Amino acid sequence: MRDLLAAYHRSASIDGRKMLISQICLELRARHQQKEQVFYVSVREALSAAERR
Repeated sequence: MRDLLAAYHRSASIDGRKMLISQICLELRARHQQKEQVFYVSVREALSAAERR
C-alpha cells in the first residue's frame, strides 16, 4: 500500500494517478473483505462453541 501511495505522489500524469487510485481502491477493498471474513469466521466459531455447551 505504501508503494502505491508513493507512486501516486510521484506520478505527474492524470492517467497515471487515476490508475493508481483504482489499484489503491482494489487493495483497500481486498483488505476490508479479508478482515470481514476473519470476523465472521470468529463469530461462527464462537456461536458453535456456545451451542456445544
